Amino acid sequence: MRIFVVLFCAITLCFALDFKDLEGLRDQELQGRFVQTKTLKAFENDIVFEGVFWYNKTEVLWEVQSPIKNVLKITAQGVLEQKDSHWIPLQTSSEKTLFLEMLHLNIQTLEKYFTMQLEGDRRLWNLFLTPKNSIVQKIFKKIQIKGAFAGKNPLIQEIFLEEKGGDITHTKFIVAQ
Repeated sequence: MRIFVVLFCAITLCFALDFKDLEGLRDQELQGRFVQTKTLKAFENDIVFEGVFWYNKTEVLWEVQSPIKNVLKITAQGVLEQKDSHWIPLQTSSEKTLFLEMLHLNIQTLEKYFTMQLEGDRRLWNLFLTPKNSIVQKIFKKIQIKGAFAGKNPLIQEIFLEEKGGDITHTKFIVAQ
Protein backbone atom coordinates (compact mmCIF):
# COMPACT_ATOMS: atom_id res chain seq x y z
CA MET A 1 0.00 0.00 0.00
CA ARG A 2 2.84 2.41 0.82
CA ILE A 3 4.34 1.95 -2.60
CA PHE A 4 1.05 3.06 -4.20
CA VAL A 5 0.96 6.22 -2.07
CA VAL A 6 4.57 7.04 -2.96
CA LEU A 7 3.89 6.35 -6.66
CA PHE A 8 0.74 8.48 -6.58
CA CYS A 9 2.65 11.38 -4.96
CA ALA A 10 5.47 11.10 -7.50
CA ILE A 11 3.03 11.12 -10.43
CA THR A 12 1.15 14.09 -8.93
CA LEU A 13 4.39 16.06 -8.57
CA CYS A 14 5.31 15.34 -12.20
CA PHE A 15 2.05 16.92 -13.32
CA ALA A 16 1.96 19.61 -10.60
CA LEU A 17 1.55 23.11 -11.86
CA ASP A 18 2.38 26.54 -10.50
CA PHE A 19 2.14 30.10 -11.80
CA LYS A 20 5.74 30.08 -13.10
CA ASP A 21 4.81 27.27 -15.52
CA LEU A 22 2.27 29.54 -17.21
CA GLU A 23 4.71 32.36 -17.87
CA GLY A 24 6.20 30.56 -20.89
CA LEU A 25 3.26 31.75 -22.97
CA ARG A 26 4.67 35.29 -23.17
CA ASP A 27 7.64 34.13 -25.22
CA GLN A 28 5.57 32.40 -27.88
CA GLU A 29 4.31 33.68 -31.19
CA LEU A 30 0.91 32.17 -31.89
CA GLN A 31 -1.84 32.53 -34.42
CA GLY A 32 -5.15 30.91 -35.03
CA ARG A 33 -8.91 31.37 -35.03
CA PHE A 34 -11.30 32.46 -32.32
CA VAL A 35 -15.00 32.18 -31.70
CA GLN A 36 -16.33 34.71 -29.21
CA THR A 37 -19.84 34.49 -27.82
CA LYS A 38 -21.26 37.51 -26.02
CA THR A 39 -24.28 37.07 -23.78
CA LEU A 40 -25.66 40.52 -23.12
CA LYS A 41 -28.40 41.10 -20.57
CA ALA A 42 -30.03 43.65 -22.86
CA PHE A 43 -30.46 41.18 -25.76
CA GLU A 44 -32.44 37.98 -26.04
CA ASN A 45 -29.95 36.18 -28.32
CA ASP A 46 -26.20 35.74 -27.99
CA ILE A 47 -23.91 37.52 -30.42
CA VAL A 48 -21.23 35.30 -31.98
CA PHE A 49 -18.07 36.81 -33.45
CA GLU A 50 -15.53 34.80 -35.45
CA GLY A 51 -12.12 35.78 -36.65
CA VAL A 52 -8.39 35.28 -36.51
CA PHE A 53 -5.72 36.36 -34.05
CA TRP A 54 -1.98 36.63 -33.99
CA TYR A 55 0.15 37.56 -31.05
CA ASN A 56 3.70 37.81 -29.90
CA LYS A 57 5.52 39.21 -26.90
CA THR A 58 4.46 42.83 -27.51
CA GLU A 59 1.07 42.87 -29.22
CA VAL A 60 -2.11 41.11 -30.26
CA LEU A 61 -3.70 41.50 -33.67
CA TRP A 62 -7.43 40.72 -33.37
CA GLU A 63 -9.38 40.52 -36.64
CA VAL A 64 -13.13 40.02 -36.41
CA GLN A 65 -14.38 38.61 -39.71
CA SER A 66 -18.02 37.83 -38.89
CA PRO A 67 -20.71 39.15 -38.37
CA ILE A 68 -18.86 42.46 -38.87
CA LYS A 69 -15.35 43.24 -39.99
CA ASN A 70 -13.02 44.95 -37.54
CA VAL A 71 -9.28 44.84 -36.87
CA LEU A 72 -7.72 45.82 -33.55
CA LYS A 73 -4.12 45.91 -32.40
CA ILE A 74 -3.64 45.69 -28.64
CA THR A 75 -0.32 46.74 -27.15
CA ALA A 76 0.83 47.76 -23.68
CA GLN A 77 0.43 51.38 -24.81
CA GLY A 78 -3.20 51.00 -25.85
CA VAL A 79 -5.70 49.83 -28.40
CA LEU A 80 -5.59 50.79 -32.08
CA GLU A 81 -8.28 50.20 -34.69
CA GLN A 82 -7.46 49.79 -38.36
CA LYS A 83 -9.35 52.24 -40.59
CA ASP A 84 -8.46 51.95 -44.25
CA SER A 85 -4.69 51.45 -44.01
CA HIS A 86 -4.16 53.58 -40.88
CA TRP A 87 -4.09 52.67 -37.20
CA ILE A 88 -6.33 54.96 -35.14
CA PRO A 89 -5.83 55.07 -31.35
CA LEU A 90 -8.96 54.26 -29.37
CA GLN A 91 -9.58 55.41 -25.86
CA THR A 92 -7.59 52.96 -23.83
CA SER A 93 -9.60 51.07 -21.29
CA SER A 94 -8.02 48.86 -18.67
CA GLU A 95 -10.24 46.04 -20.00
CA LYS A 96 -8.54 46.05 -23.43
CA THR A 97 -4.93 46.32 -22.26
CA LEU A 98 -5.64 43.84 -19.47
CA PHE A 99 -6.75 41.42 -22.20
CA LEU A 100 -3.17 41.52 -23.53
CA GLU A 101 -1.87 40.62 -20.06
CA MET A 102 -4.36 37.73 -19.82
CA LEU A 103 -3.38 36.35 -23.23
CA HIS A 104 0.29 36.52 -22.25
CA LEU A 105 -0.47 35.08 -18.80
CA ASN A 106 1.64 37.86 -17.33
CA ILE A 107 1.39 36.65 -13.75
CA GLN A 108 3.20 39.64 -12.20
CA THR A 109 0.74 42.09 -13.73
CA LEU A 110 -2.33 39.93 -13.16
CA GLU A 111 -1.59 39.52 -9.45
CA LYS A 112 -1.71 43.32 -9.08
CA TYR A 113 -5.33 43.31 -10.21
CA PHE A 114 -6.64 39.88 -9.20
CA THR A 115 -6.64 37.23 -6.53
CA MET A 116 -5.55 34.17 -8.48
CA GLN A 117 -6.30 30.49 -8.01
CA LEU A 118 -4.71 27.83 -10.22
CA GLU A 119 -6.18 24.33 -10.48
CA GLY A 120 -5.39 21.29 -12.56
CA ASP A 121 -2.21 19.97 -14.05
CA ARG A 122 -0.17 20.22 -17.25
CA ARG A 123 -2.82 18.34 -19.22
CA LEU A 124 -5.65 20.70 -18.33
CA TRP A 125 -5.53 23.74 -16.08
CA ASN A 126 -7.87 26.50 -14.92
CA LEU A 127 -6.81 29.93 -13.74
CA PHE A 128 -9.51 31.78 -11.78
CA LEU A 129 -9.14 35.54 -11.44
CA THR A 130 -11.17 37.50 -8.89
CA PRO A 131 -10.75 41.28 -9.08
CA LYS A 132 -9.09 42.91 -6.08
CA ASN A 133 -8.31 46.27 -7.68
CA SER A 134 -11.18 48.78 -7.28
CA ILE A 135 -11.07 49.85 -10.94
CA VAL A 136 -11.18 46.26 -12.22
CA GLN A 137 -13.92 45.39 -9.70
CA LYS A 138 -16.14 47.93 -11.45
CA ILE A 139 -15.75 46.02 -14.74
CA PHE A 140 -15.42 42.32 -13.92
CA LYS A 141 -17.08 39.97 -11.47
CA LYS A 142 -14.81 37.02 -12.28
CA ILE A 143 -12.62 35.59 -15.03
CA GLN A 144 -11.71 32.00 -15.84
CA ILE A 145 -8.88 31.05 -18.20
CA LYS A 146 -8.74 27.41 -19.30
CA GLY A 147 -5.73 25.89 -20.94
CA ALA A 148 -3.40 22.97 -21.50
CA PHE A 149 0.21 22.42 -22.43
CA ALA A 150 1.55 21.70 -25.90
CA GLY A 151 4.90 20.15 -25.07
CA LYS A 152 6.59 22.54 -22.65
CA ASN A 153 4.45 25.52 -23.60
CA PRO A 154 1.14 26.57 -22.04
CA LEU A 155 -1.74 27.39 -24.38
CA ILE A 156 -4.97 29.18 -23.59
CA GLN A 157 -8.00 27.34 -24.91
CA GLU A 158 -10.85 29.45 -23.50
CA ILE A 159 -11.48 32.65 -21.56
CA PHE A 160 -14.72 33.38 -19.70
CA LEU A 161 -15.26 37.00 -18.68
CA GLU A 162 -18.19 37.72 -16.40
CA GLU A 163 -18.77 41.44 -16.15
CA LYS A 164 -20.17 43.25 -13.15
CA GLY A 165 -23.37 44.13 -15.04
CA GLY A 166 -24.07 40.47 -15.84
CA ASP A 167 -22.79 40.35 -19.43
CA ILE A 168 -20.63 37.31 -20.27
CA THR A 169 -17.98 36.92 -22.96
CA HIS A 170 -16.76 33.41 -23.79
CA THR A 171 -13.81 33.18 -26.20
CA LYS A 172 -12.54 29.89 -27.65
CA PHE A 173 -9.11 29.79 -29.27
CA ILE A 174 -8.12 27.36 -32.01
CA VAL A 175 -4.34 27.68 -32.34
CA ALA A 176 -2.83 26.96 -35.76
CA GLN A 177 -0.41 24.05 -35.61
